[in-house]
Amino acid sequence: MCGICGFVKNDAAQLDLQHLRLMNETMAHRGPDDAGDFVDQNVFLAMRRLSIIDLAQGHQPMLTPDKMLCVVFNGEIYNYQELRQELQQKGYHFSTDSDTETLLHGYHAWGIEELLARLNGMFGFCIYDIAQKQLFLARDRAGEKPIYYYRNADYFIFASELKVLTHTHSIPCAIDHDALATYLLHQYTPGSQTLLANTYKLPPASYLRLNIENLDYDIIPYWDIPHSASLSSASLEEHKTKLYELLTDSVKIRLRADVPVGAFLSGGLDSSINVALIATLGITDLNTFSIGFEHQDFDESPYSQQVAQHFGTKHHHFLLNPKELTTLLPRVLAMVDEPVADAASIPTYWLCQESRKFVKVALTGEGADELFAGYDYYRHLPYPPLSTSPISWKQKIKQYLGLSNPSLELQGMPDPISGFPLMTPFSTITQLLVPECSPEHLLSAYHRQVTQNFAIFPNHSLAKAQYYDIKTWLPDDLLMKVDKMSMANSLEVRAPFLDHRLVEYSFTLPDALKIQGDTVKLLLRESFSDLLPVSILKREKHGFNLPMHIWLRGDLKELVMDTLNPNTLRQEGLLNANTVTSILDQFINHNAPCERLVYSLYVFQQWWHALQRR
Repeated sequence: MCGICGFVKNDAAQLDLQHLRLMNETMAHRGPDDAGDFVDQNVFLAMRRLSIIDLAQGHQPMLTPDKMLCVVFNGEIYNYQELRQELQQKGYHFSTDSDTETLLHGYHAWGIEELLARLNGMFGFCIYDIAQKQLFLARDRAGEKPIYYYRNADYFIFASELKVLTHTHSIPCAIDHDALATYLLHQYTPGSQTLLANTYKLPPASYLRLNIENLDYDIIPYWDIPHSASLSSASLEEHKTKLYELLTDSVKIRLRADVPVGAFLSGGLDSSINVALIATLGITDLNTFSIGFEHQDFDESPYSQQVAQHFGTKHHHFLLNPKELTTLLPRVLAMVDEPVADAASIPTYWLCQESRKFVKVALTGEGADELFAGYDYYRHLPYPPLSTSPISWKQKIKQYLGLSNPSLELQGMPDPISGFPLMTPFSTITQLLVPECSPEHLLSAYHRQVTQNFAIFPNHSLAKAQYYDIKTWLPDDLLMKVDKMSMANSLEVRAPFLDHRLVEYSFTLPDALKIQGDTVKLLLRESFSDLLPVSILKREKHGFNLPMHIWLRGDLKELVMDTLNPNTLRQEGLLNANTVTSILDQFINHNAPCERLVYSLYVFQQWWHALQRR
């Protein structure tokens, strides 16, 4: 696990080794154990390392013996031992025990496409092929590890974190107004967009191929979720056996490490299953971690304690109280990197910070809700499927975004695809932005995003909803939050449910094995009913629910009001000061339930102010 960065330049670019090392130092938190760089004429690569596997010999950048291939790698290849054996049988010799070396020999043996097809892991890596004068950037299937990039006439530059580029003044800090509108709709920026103009994220399950001579590049997807119109007809028992086997193996290979491994344990179904499977694999002295709040309605500690006692783990429960918020929040926002206004970043940061005192790696339950239909809003999807409705997708999106309503509304509608609650109607977004973003620009981008691959799910609204969440909400909010908060604390977080074999399998399941009446994640509950306490199996999904409406009107009120000061907003000219003031008045003085929007505005402004100071 580490962070990677680099650039390819022409002779006119004012970039050099000192600039590369400044970039690398900016993300020292991602890899405090080691650092390295590599220069070959106009190609500059660097990395920071958090040592997890082969602590002594895994130094990067790593080169092949003939010095014709170089790699910098962020992440973990969980099936590296199996790939290593296969490559050794083909005559390749290994000088380390690290998973990084499998990337070099695997690329040489199979090429980039077949290498990526064989990998089981989370990763963002760069392979420089000196002979072919090509550089490849690749991102894992689910999007657990991000890669940002920017190109102009003089150089192509990339990094694991956006602030690596902004801190070193490698990119112009100009706002993409369409992206800002999308952020205010979702609370994150979906797809390849970032809030900075002409600066992008490499999409999950894709690789970028760069010609180092002319800086031309193309982006090629290498995987997507396969789906057949005829779903599996296997029996419930057969599905239970299959799921148990797949998830057990996924947990098993994610326990591979040369450092202590623990697990997050909220007491919910997903994290409890992880702990149960770790126990069945014979792991003893497991450290588990949970977080709670002083407000009892938001505290899950009784459930996590119950699971910990059931499996005999060494459980650590951390309490986040309001007094710590004003100190903690600036640290969290400094590491958010790009605005993701998911308030769960706050407890996630705290959980990672405290867990890191005991372990270097922790397993998490991320992804289970998207794969097995765990969100409550999935239960309210229209049946028959939306695709049979006489209302077209574009008409429905217009209807949901409220393009024709000029009033200031503070309640977003459900997303027309997944049912996820959008943050605010477009009519309010247009009043927030200065200058106003064109409604049609946002609409067309949004429409393309949600419908481009729906042909593989004919007449199947639940699969479309899950697919949409896996492609947007999961990588661009949940996994982005986990990556930034864990790496801020030099902790590696692994998600067994995001094994691509499990993702593919989940899309063979009929709806009845996911949702049945008021029961969500039915197959998941049935498959592990023999391992978990009944109270956990029957417990409704809780999630990282926070008392944000209390905090924003109380301990955080002064911070928010100062940050969203109307005089400052008018000087900056990005958000309409009158509209923001009206929203704050409705929230603070009239108890309007718009804490998500208030927090999103606060997060954006804090990020923008920090950007101006760099």
